[in-house]
Amino acid sequence: ADSIAVNSSDAANLNATLLPGGILSITPGLHSHGVFFVTAFDEDGLVSSPPLTVTVQHVNHAPYRTATEANMTILEDVASDPIDLSALISDVDGDQVSFTALSLSP
Repeated sequence: ADSIAVNSSDAANLNATLLPGGILSITPGLHSHGVFFVTAFDEDGLVSSPPLTVTVQHVNHAPYRTATEANMTILEDVASDPIDLSALISDVDGDQVSFTALSLSP
């Protein structure tokens, strides 16, 4: 019996692995989305046709804190220096991030 292996059209962004029993494991790379193709081939180099088409859908990600500065403590009755939040918060999807300030009184 021939042994079979699998190959991804873009191994850096989609990992395709053949597990025992002919089970295909597919793992997209971090923030990777799009259309990829997985082909099976045997030890003689014969390739499956057509390849398996795998569509990885984009998932919107929440904004995240990019800076490692500690949380801030300011003195009461003293205005703080302006804080550029755009330097502290980013969005991996490239979405524009908007900011809202809330005041929580003790």
